[in-house]
Amino acid sequence: MGPASGQPSAILKDQLRNWLEHERARYSKAAIANGIPEHIEDLVVVAEDTSGNGHSFKTQPRNVSIYSTFRGPSLLDAHVTPVFDDTAKALAERIYGTYDGACECNYPPLSPGAAKFAPEPVRWVEEVLLRHSRDMYLSQLESLGKPNEQIATSVADELLDFLGRDTLDLVTALPLQGIEVSAQKRTEGAITIRKPTGEELGMFMAEVMPPPIRPPRNQLAFWRGFSMPAAVLEIREPYPKGQQQPHSRMLQRVLLALQLLGFELGGAWPYTIWTEPGPTFGRGGGLVQLGKQGSSKPGAPSDLQSAAALAEKISSDVFHSPSKQMSVALHRFYLGCAETPADALIDFCVALEGLLLQQKDAELAFRFRLLGAFYLSPDDGDQRRELSNQLKEIYNARSTLVHGGTPSSSQELLDLSRRARGLAARALLKALDEGWPSPSALTDAVYK
Repeated sequence: MGPASGQPSAILKDQLRNWLEHERARYSKAAIANGIPEHIEDLVVVAEDTSGNGHSFKTQPRNVSIYSTFRGPSLLDAHVTPVFDDTAKALAERIYGTYDGACECNYPPLSPGAAKFAPEPVRWVEEVLLRHSRDMYLSQLESLGKPNEQIATSVADELLDFLGRDTLDLVTALPLQGIEVSAQKRTEGAITIRKPTGEELGMFMAEVMPPPIRPPRNQLAFWRGFSMPAAVLEIREPYPKGQQQPHSRMLQRVLLALQLLGFELGGAWPYTIWTEPGPTFGRGGGLVQLGKQGSSKPGAPSDLQSAAALAEKISSDVFHSPSKQMSVALHRFYLGCAETPADALIDFCVALEGLLLQQKDAELAFRFRLLGAFYLSPDDGDQRRELSNQLKEIYNARSTLVHGGTPSSSQELLDLSRRARGLAARALLKALDEGWPSPSALTDAVYK
Protein backbone atom coordinates (compact mmCIF):
# COMPACT_ATOMS: atom_id res chain seq x y z
CA MET A 1 0.00 0.00 0.00
CA GLY A 2 1.25 3.55 -0.65
CA PRO A 3 4.11 4.77 -2.83
CA ALA A 4 6.69 2.35 -4.13
CA SER A 5 9.65 4.30 -2.71
CA GLY A 6 10.36 6.98 -0.12
CA GLN A 7 10.72 9.74 -2.73
CA PRO A 8 7.00 10.37 -3.44
CA SER A 9 6.34 10.54 0.31
CA ALA A 10 9.16 13.07 0.75
CA ILE A 11 7.80 15.20 -2.07
CA LEU A 12 4.24 14.97 -0.72
CA LYS A 13 5.48 15.85 2.76
CA ASP A 14 6.99 19.08 1.45
CA GLN A 15 3.85 19.83 -0.53
CA LEU A 16 1.66 19.21 2.52
CA ARG A 17 3.77 21.50 4.70
CA ASN A 18 3.69 24.20 2.04
CA TRP A 19 -0.07 23.90 1.70
CA LEU A 20 -0.60 24.07 5.47
CA GLU A 21 1.46 27.26 5.55
CA HIS A 22 -0.52 28.57 2.57
CA GLU A 23 -3.75 27.98 4.53
CA ARG A 24 -2.34 29.64 7.67
CA ALA A 25 -1.44 32.74 5.64
CA ARG A 26 -4.94 32.88 4.10
CA TYR A 27 -6.62 32.65 7.49
CA SER A 28 -4.23 35.17 9.02
CA LYS A 29 -4.98 37.63 6.22
CA ALA A 30 -8.74 37.12 6.65
CA ALA A 31 -8.48 37.68 10.41
CA ILE A 32 -6.55 40.93 10.01
CA ALA A 33 -8.85 42.22 7.26
CA ASN A 34 -11.98 41.63 9.36
CA GLY A 35 -10.73 42.76 12.77
CA ILE A 36 -10.62 39.24 14.19
CA PRO A 37 -7.74 38.62 16.64
CA GLU A 38 -5.20 36.08 15.43
CA HIS A 39 -4.83 34.69 18.93
CA ILE A 40 -6.21 35.04 22.44
CA GLU A 41 -4.39 34.93 25.76
CA ASP A 42 -5.29 32.11 28.11
CA LEU A 43 -4.20 31.33 31.67
CA VAL A 44 -3.15 27.71 32.23
CA VAL A 45 -2.68 25.89 35.53
CA VAL A 46 0.22 23.41 35.42
CA ALA A 47 1.48 20.96 38.05
CA GLU A 48 5.19 21.58 38.53
CA ASP A 49 5.93 18.30 40.36
CA THR A 50 4.13 15.09 39.35
CA SER A 51 6.53 12.66 41.06
CA GLY A 52 4.37 12.03 44.13
CA ASN A 53 0.82 12.47 45.41
CA GLY A 54 1.40 16.03 46.58
CA HIS A 55 1.53 18.53 43.72
CA SER A 56 2.54 22.17 43.50
CA PHE A 57 0.83 24.25 40.83
CA LYS A 58 1.55 27.43 38.95
CA THR A 59 -0.50 29.62 36.64
CA GLN A 60 1.11 30.79 33.44
CA PRO A 61 -0.21 32.76 30.45
CA ARG A 62 -0.15 31.35 26.95
CA ASN A 63 -1.26 32.47 23.54
CA VAL A 64 -3.56 30.18 21.56
CA SER A 65 -4.71 30.48 17.98
CA ILE A 66 -8.15 32.01 17.52
CA TYR A 67 -8.87 28.90 15.40
CA SER A 68 -8.72 26.75 18.55
CA THR A 69 -11.66 28.59 20.11
CA PHE A 70 -15.18 27.27 19.72
CA ARG A 71 -16.33 30.14 17.48
CA GLY A 72 -13.02 30.73 15.71
CA PRO A 73 -13.47 28.38 12.71
CA SER A 74 -16.98 29.63 11.88
CA LEU A 75 -15.90 33.28 12.22
CA LEU A 76 -12.93 32.79 9.92
CA ASP A 77 -14.51 30.42 7.39
CA ALA A 78 -17.10 33.10 6.60
CA HIS A 79 -14.32 35.40 5.41
CA VAL A 80 -12.03 32.92 3.67
CA THR A 81 -13.71 32.24 0.33
CA PRO A 82 -13.56 29.86 -1.26
CA VAL A 83 -12.69 27.66 1.73
CA PHE A 84 -10.63 25.51 -0.65
CA ASP A 85 -8.90 26.85 -3.71
CA ASP A 86 -7.07 25.29 -6.66
CA THR A 87 -4.02 24.68 -4.47
CA ALA A 88 -6.00 22.27 -2.30
CA LYS A 89 -7.53 20.53 -5.31
CA ALA A 90 -4.13 20.02 -6.94
CA LEU A 91 -2.71 18.55 -3.72
CA ALA A 92 -5.74 16.26 -3.33
CA GLU A 93 -5.19 14.98 -6.88
CA ARG A 94 -1.54 14.19 -6.08
CA ILE A 95 -2.48 12.38 -2.87
CA TYR A 96 -5.17 10.30 -4.57
CA GLY A 97 -2.89 9.59 -7.55
CA THR A 98 -0.23 8.26 -5.17
CA TYR A 99 -2.34 6.33 -2.63
CA ASP A 100 -5.57 5.56 -4.53
CA GLY A 101 -8.01 3.55 -2.38
CA ALA A 102 -5.77 3.79 0.69
CA CYS A 103 -7.07 7.34 1.11
CA GLU A 104 -10.54 6.14 2.07
CA CYS A 105 -11.68 5.81 5.66
CA ASN A 106 -15.07 5.82 7.31
CA TYR A 107 -15.20 9.37 8.64
CA PRO A 108 -18.68 10.71 9.36
CA PRO A 109 -19.87 13.16 6.67
CA LEU A 110 -19.09 16.79 7.47
CA SER A 111 -22.38 18.03 6.02
CA PRO A 112 -25.44 16.59 4.23
CA GLY A 113 -23.99 17.54 0.83
CA ALA A 114 -20.45 16.35 1.57
CA ALA A 115 -18.56 14.35 -1.03
CA LYS A 116 -18.51 10.55 -0.87
CA PHE A 117 -15.32 8.72 -1.70
CA ALA A 118 -16.61 6.33 -4.35
CA PRO A 119 -17.99 8.82 -6.90
CA GLU A 120 -15.71 11.77 -6.04
CA PRO A 121 -12.45 10.56 -4.44
CA VAL A 122 -10.41 13.71 -5.16
CA ARG A 123 -13.09 15.99 -3.75
CA TRP A 124 -13.41 13.66 -0.74
CA VAL A 125 -9.64 13.82 -0.08
CA GLU A 126 -9.85 17.60 -0.32
CA GLU A 127 -12.90 18.04 1.92
CA VAL A 128 -12.10 15.38 4.50
CA LEU A 129 -8.40 14.56 4.79
CA LEU A 130 -7.01 17.98 3.91
CA ARG A 131 -9.64 19.86 5.85
CA HIS A 132 -9.02 17.87 9.02
CA SER A 133 -5.26 18.25 8.59
CA ARG A 134 -5.65 21.99 8.17
CA ASP A 135 -7.82 22.15 11.29
CA MET A 136 -5.19 20.22 13.28
CA TYR A 137 -2.46 22.63 12.20
CA LEU A 138 -4.35 25.90 12.73
CA SER A 139 -5.68 24.77 16.13
CA GLN A 140 -2.23 23.95 17.51
CA LEU A 141 -0.60 27.27 16.59
CA GLU A 142 0.08 30.00 19.15
CA SER A 143 -1.26 32.50 16.63
CA LEU A 144 -2.45 32.54 13.04
CA GLY A 145 0.22 35.15 12.45
CA LYS A 146 3.04 32.85 13.57
CA PRO A 147 3.94 29.81 11.41
CA ASN A 148 5.37 26.71 13.08
CA GLU A 149 7.37 24.35 10.88
CA GLN A 150 7.58 21.69 13.60
CA ILE A 151 3.80 21.45 13.95
CA ALA A 152 3.32 21.50 10.15
CA THR A 153 5.82 18.66 9.80
CA SER A 154 4.07 16.64 12.53
CA VAL A 155 0.65 17.07 10.89
CA ALA A 156 2.07 16.12 7.47
CA ASP A 157 3.80 13.05 8.94
CA GLU A 158 0.57 11.91 10.59
CA LEU A 159 -1.40 12.18 7.36
CA LEU A 160 1.24 10.21 5.43
CA ASP A 161 1.33 7.58 8.18
CA PHE A 162 -2.46 7.37 7.95
CA LEU A 163 -2.32 6.91 4.18
CA GLY A 164 0.21 4.07 4.47
CA ARG A 165 -1.87 2.00 6.89
CA ASP A 166 -4.68 -0.54 6.62
CA THR A 167 -5.68 0.02 10.26
CA LEU A 168 -6.06 2.91 12.68
CA ASP A 169 -5.56 2.87 16.44
CA LEU A 170 -8.53 3.65 18.66
CA VAL A 171 -7.08 5.20 21.82
CA THR A 172 -9.20 5.25 25.00
CA ALA A 173 -7.96 7.12 28.09
CA LEU A 174 -9.59 7.14 31.54
CA PRO A 175 -8.31 8.98 34.65
CA LEU A 176 -8.46 6.76 37.74
CA GLN A 177 -8.00 6.58 41.47
CA GLY A 178 -7.17 3.39 43.34
CA ILE A 179 -3.98 2.40 41.53
CA GLU A 180 -0.60 4.05 42.06
CA VAL A 181 2.09 4.12 39.38
CA SER A 182 5.71 4.40 40.50
CA ALA A 183 7.20 4.62 37.00
CA GLN A 184 6.10 7.30 34.53
CA LYS A 185 4.19 4.60 32.66
CA ARG A 186 3.87 0.83 32.36
CA THR A 187 2.71 -0.92 29.20
CA GLU A 188 1.56 -4.48 28.59
CA GLY A 189 0.38 -5.13 25.04
CA ALA A 190 -2.47 -2.73 24.28
CA ILE A 191 -2.74 -1.51 27.90
CA THR A 192 -0.82 1.36 29.48
CA ILE A 193 -1.07 2.70 33.02
CA ARG A 194 0.63 6.09 33.29
CA LYS A 195 0.87 9.09 35.53
CA PRO A 196 -1.21 12.14 34.59
CA THR A 197 0.87 14.88 33.00
CA GLY A 198 1.43 18.23 34.67
CA GLU A 199 -0.92 19.85 32.15
CA GLU A 200 -3.65 17.28 32.88
CA LEU A 201 -3.35 17.74 36.63
CA GLY A 202 -3.31 21.50 36.19
CA MET A 203 -6.46 21.38 34.11
CA PHE A 204 -8.14 19.33 36.79
CA MET A 205 -6.92 21.67 39.50
CA ALA A 206 -8.66 24.48 37.64
CA GLU A 207 -11.79 22.23 37.82
CA VAL A 208 -12.99 22.99 34.32
CA MET A 209 -11.38 23.45 30.93
CA PRO A 210 -11.05 27.11 29.93
CA PRO A 211 -14.42 27.83 28.27
CA PRO A 212 -13.15 29.41 25.03
CA ILE A 213 -10.66 26.67 24.25
CA ARG A 214 -11.51 23.73 22.05
CA PRO A 215 -9.47 20.83 23.48
CA PRO A 216 -7.17 18.84 21.17
CA ARG A 217 -8.13 15.27 20.37
CA ASN A 218 -5.85 13.63 22.95
CA GLN A 219 -6.60 15.94 25.86
CA LEU A 220 -8.42 14.14 28.65
CA ALA A 221 -11.78 15.39 29.82
CA PHE A 222 -12.15 16.27 33.51
CA TRP A 223 -15.28 16.96 35.49
CA ARG A 224 -15.84 18.76 38.77
CA GLY A 225 -16.60 17.05 42.03
CA PHE A 226 -13.82 14.52 42.52
CA SER A 227 -10.30 14.54 43.90
CA MET A 228 -7.11 14.30 41.85
CA PRO A 229 -6.56 11.23 39.63
CA ALA A 230 -3.62 9.01 40.56
CA ALA A 231 -3.24 7.38 37.15
CA VAL A 232 -4.54 7.27 33.60
CA LEU A 233 -5.54 3.97 32.02
CA GLU A 234 -4.86 4.09 28.28
CA ILE A 235 -5.90 1.36 25.83
CA ARG A 236 -4.86 1.21 22.19
CA GLU A 237 -6.93 -1.02 19.87
CA PRO A 238 -6.41 -1.38 16.09
CA TYR A 239 -9.42 -1.42 13.79
CA PRO A 240 -9.79 -1.49 9.98
CA LYS A 241 -9.59 1.95 8.42
CA GLY A 242 -12.74 1.31 6.41
CA GLN A 243 -14.87 0.68 9.49
CA GLN A 244 -16.75 3.36 11.39
CA GLN A 245 -14.88 4.44 14.52
CA PRO A 246 -15.93 1.98 17.25
CA HIS A 247 -16.05 2.32 21.01
CA SER A 248 -13.46 0.47 23.04
CA ARG A 249 -13.99 -3.29 23.25
CA MET A 250 -11.46 -3.61 26.07
CA LEU A 251 -12.02 -0.76 28.53
CA GLN A 252 -14.61 -2.41 30.79
CA ARG A 253 -12.88 -5.78 30.57
CA VAL A 254 -9.59 -4.28 31.77
CA LEU A 255 -11.36 -2.37 34.55
CA LEU A 256 -13.07 -5.56 35.73
CA ALA A 257 -9.79 -7.46 35.57
CA LEU A 258 -8.10 -4.86 37.78
CA GLN A 259 -11.04 -4.95 40.20
CA LEU A 260 -10.84 -8.73 40.44
CA LEU A 261 -7.14 -8.35 41.24
CA GLY A 262 -8.01 -6.21 44.25
CA PHE A 263 -7.77 -2.64 42.98
CA GLU A 264 -10.58 -0.47 44.38
CA LEU A 265 -10.82 1.77 41.31
CA GLY A 266 -12.62 5.06 41.64
CA GLY A 267 -13.28 8.19 39.65
CA ALA A 268 -16.00 10.44 38.31
CA TRP A 269 -14.37 11.30 35.01
CA PRO A 270 -15.44 10.38 31.49
CA TYR A 271 -13.13 8.41 29.30
CA THR A 272 -11.83 10.12 26.16
CA ILE A 273 -11.38 8.46 22.77
CA TRP A 274 -9.58 9.51 19.60
CA THR A 275 -7.90 7.83 16.64
CA GLU A 276 -4.27 7.78 15.52
CA PRO A 277 -2.54 8.50 13.24
CA GLY A 278 -3.80 11.22 10.98
CA PRO A 279 -6.76 13.59 11.16
CA THR A 280 -9.38 12.40 13.58
CA PHE A 281 -13.02 13.48 13.46
CA GLY A 282 -13.28 15.25 16.81
CA ARG A 283 -13.18 13.62 20.22
CA GLY A 284 -15.59 11.21 21.80
CA GLY A 285 -16.03 9.44 25.09
CA GLY A 286 -18.47 8.47 27.76
CA LEU A 287 -18.83 7.40 31.36
CA VAL A 288 -18.12 4.16 33.15
CA GLN A 289 -19.44 3.64 36.65
CA LEU A 290 -16.69 3.33 39.24
CA GLY A 291 -16.58 3.47 43.01
CA LYS A 292 -16.62 6.73 44.94
CA GLN A 293 -14.55 5.52 47.87
CA GLY A 294 -11.88 2.93 48.45
CA SER A 295 -8.26 2.32 49.22
CA SER A 296 -5.34 2.80 46.86
CA LYS A 297 -2.42 0.49 46.29
CA PRO A 298 0.65 0.37 44.04
CA GLY A 299 0.36 -1.31 40.68
CA ALA A 300 3.31 -3.60 39.97
CA PRO A 301 4.34 -4.73 36.46
CA SER A 302 3.01 -8.21 37.28
CA ASP A 303 -0.43 -6.72 38.05
CA LEU A 304 -0.63 -5.20 34.59
CA GLN A 305 0.46 -8.48 33.01
CA SER A 306 -2.18 -10.36 35.00
CA ALA A 307 -4.86 -7.81 34.11
CA ALA A 308 -4.04 -8.04 30.40
CA ALA A 309 -4.25 -11.86 30.46
CA LEU A 310 -7.41 -11.81 32.57
CA ALA A 311 -9.18 -9.29 30.34
CA GLU A 312 -8.82 -11.70 27.41
CA LYS A 313 -10.83 -14.31 29.36
CA ILE A 314 -13.73 -11.95 30.14
CA SER A 315 -16.56 -12.10 27.65
CA SER A 316 -17.93 -8.81 26.31
CA ASP A 317 -21.50 -9.91 27.15
CA VAL A 318 -20.66 -9.44 30.86
CA PHE A 319 -21.48 -5.76 30.39
CA HIS A 320 -24.40 -5.99 27.97
CA SER A 321 -27.37 -8.27 28.71
CA PRO A 322 -25.43 -11.15 30.31
CA SER A 323 -27.18 -14.52 30.08
CA LYS A 324 -24.57 -17.18 30.88
CA GLN A 325 -23.99 -18.03 34.54
CA MET A 326 -20.39 -16.83 34.58
CA SER A 327 -21.26 -13.60 32.77
CA VAL A 328 -24.08 -12.85 35.21
CA ALA A 329 -21.82 -13.48 38.21
CA LEU A 330 -19.07 -11.26 36.78
CA HIS A 331 -21.66 -8.61 35.94
CA ARG A 332 -22.89 -8.50 39.53
CA PHE A 333 -19.33 -8.27 40.81
CA TYR A 334 -18.63 -5.39 38.41
CA LEU A 335 -21.77 -3.57 39.58
CA GLY A 336 -20.85 -4.15 43.21
CA CYS A 337 -17.50 -2.40 42.77
CA ALA A 338 -19.34 0.87 42.07
CA GLU A 339 -22.09 0.55 44.69
CA THR A 340 -22.57 1.78 48.26
CA PRO A 341 -21.44 -0.80 50.89
CA ALA A 342 -24.97 -2.18 51.41
CA ASP A 343 -25.74 -2.67 47.72
CA ALA A 344 -22.19 -3.88 47.07
CA LEU A 345 -22.49 -6.57 49.74
CA ILE A 346 -25.66 -7.87 48.09
CA ASP A 347 -24.10 -7.84 44.61
CA PHE A 348 -20.94 -9.67 45.74
CA CYS A 349 -23.04 -12.32 47.50
CA VAL A 350 -25.24 -12.71 44.41
CA ALA A 351 -22.06 -13.24 42.35
CA LEU A 352 -20.97 -15.97 44.79
CA GLU A 353 -24.45 -17.52 44.82
CA GLY A 354 -24.38 -17.69 41.02
CA LEU A 355 -21.27 -19.82 41.25
CA LEU A 356 -21.96 -21.89 44.39
CA LEU A 357 -25.75 -22.32 44.36
CA GLN A 358 -26.42 -23.25 40.74
CA GLN A 359 -29.07 -25.68 41.97
CA LYS A 360 -31.64 -23.87 44.11
CA ASP A 361 -32.31 -26.66 46.61
CA ALA A 362 -32.95 -26.37 50.33
CA GLU A 363 -30.45 -25.28 52.98
CA LEU A 364 -29.06 -22.48 50.84
CA ALA A 365 -27.11 -20.78 53.63
CA PHE A 366 -25.49 -24.06 54.71
CA ARG A 367 -24.58 -25.06 51.15
CA PHE A 368 -23.29 -21.54 50.42
CA ARG A 369 -20.65 -21.74 53.13
CA LEU A 370 -19.91 -25.47 52.73
CA LEU A 371 -19.45 -25.48 48.95
CA GLY A 372 -17.68 -22.12 49.04
CA ALA A 373 -15.17 -23.22 51.68
CA PHE A 374 -14.29 -26.43 49.80
CA TYR A 375 -14.14 -24.61 46.44
CA LEU A 376 -11.78 -21.95 47.73
CA SER A 377 -9.65 -24.27 49.88
CA PRO A 378 -9.96 -27.92 48.81
CA ASP A 379 -6.90 -29.14 50.75
CA ASP A 380 -6.50 -27.02 53.89
CA GLY A 381 -8.96 -27.87 56.66
CA ASP A 382 -8.03 -24.98 58.96
CA GLN A 383 -8.44 -22.47 56.15
CA ARG A 384 -11.76 -24.06 55.19
CA ARG A 385 -13.12 -23.51 58.69
CA GLU A 386 -12.10 -19.84 58.56
CA LEU A 387 -13.61 -19.45 55.09
CA SER A 388 -16.82 -21.14 56.21
CA ASN A 389 -17.17 -18.63 59.06
CA GLN A 390 -16.56 -15.69 56.73
CA LEU A 391 -19.03 -16.97 54.15
CA LYS A 392 -21.63 -17.51 56.88
CA GLU A 393 -21.10 -13.98 58.15
CA ILE A 394 -21.52 -12.27 54.77
CA TYR A 395 -24.51 -14.46 53.82
CA ASN A 396 -26.28 -13.62 57.09
CA ALA A 397 -25.57 -9.91 56.54
CA ARG A 398 -26.89 -10.16 52.98
CA SER A 399 -30.09 -11.82 54.26
CA THR A 400 -30.51 -9.09 56.88
CA LEU A 401 -30.19 -6.38 54.23
CA VAL A 402 -32.60 -7.89 51.70
CA HIS A 403 -35.20 -8.30 54.44
CA GLY A 404 -35.01 -4.67 55.47
CA GLY A 405 -32.57 -4.83 58.37
CA THR A 406 -29.19 -3.17 58.80
CA PRO A 407 -25.90 -4.23 60.39
CA SER A 408 -24.95 -2.61 63.71
CA SER A 409 -22.73 0.14 62.22
CA SER A 410 -21.64 1.66 58.92
CA GLN A 411 -18.06 0.54 59.58
CA GLU A 412 -19.23 -3.04 60.10
CA LEU A 413 -21.15 -2.84 56.82
CA LEU A 414 -18.07 -1.52 55.02
CA ASP A 415 -15.90 -4.30 56.48
CA LEU A 416 -18.42 -6.98 55.49
CA SER A 417 -18.72 -5.55 51.98
CA ARG A 418 -14.95 -5.64 51.52
CA ARG A 419 -14.79 -9.19 52.86
CA ALA A 420 -17.53 -10.25 50.44
CA ARG A 421 -15.68 -8.57 47.60
CA GLY A 422 -12.46 -10.43 48.43
CA LEU A 423 -14.21 -13.81 48.61
CA ALA A 424 -16.16 -13.20 45.39
CA ALA A 425 -13.02 -12.06 43.54
CA ARG A 426 -11.12 -15.13 44.73
CA ALA A 427 -13.86 -17.49 43.56
CA LEU A 428 -14.36 -15.77 40.20
CA LEU A 429 -10.62 -15.67 39.50
CA LYS A 430 -10.47 -19.41 40.09
CA ALA A 431 -13.46 -19.98 37.79
CA LEU A 432 -11.87 -17.86 35.04
CA ASP A 433 -8.62 -19.78 35.40
CA GLU A 434 -9.98 -23.33 35.73
CA GLY A 435 -13.38 -23.07 34.06
CA TRP A 436 -16.86 -22.65 35.48
CA PRO A 437 -17.51 -25.50 37.97
CA SER A 438 -20.52 -27.74 37.47
CA PRO A 439 -22.89 -28.41 40.41
CA SER A 440 -21.61 -32.00 40.62
CA ALA A 441 -17.98 -30.83 40.69
CA LEU A 442 -18.74 -28.54 43.62
CA THR A 443 -20.45 -31.35 45.51
CA ASP A 444 -17.78 -33.94 44.67
CA ALA A 445 -15.11 -31.65 46.14
CA VAL A 446 -16.79 -32.00 49.53
CA TYR A 447 -16.98 -35.81 49.52
CA LYS A 448 -13.83 -36.77 47.66
